[in-house]
Amino acid sequence: MALTDPSARAKALSRIIDAIPELQSRLRGLRQRAYQEMHDQLGMSWQAIADDQGVHRNRAAQIGKGVVGGRKKKTAPAEDDPHL
Repeated sequence: MALTDPSARAKALSRIIDAIPELQSRLRGLRQRAYQEMHDQLGMSWQAIADDQGVHRNRAAQIGKGVVGGRKKKTAPAEDDPHL
């Protein structure tokens, strides 16, 4: 159902926009854990992960190690489901 009242629509959109950074951080953490799992548990090389995911080998290693923009960044911990 579309919000026809512009004030209510603006407030709803603001709440969504405010939640995006937290969501992105959580998703980065989940992706990092998946890369780590492929590397550590499945024994895949960073090159094999890169080929599988369609990224450069260096980028695959950066993602797996939690490097963002050339530095390691803390990511939001995943809650209950580790595969969510």
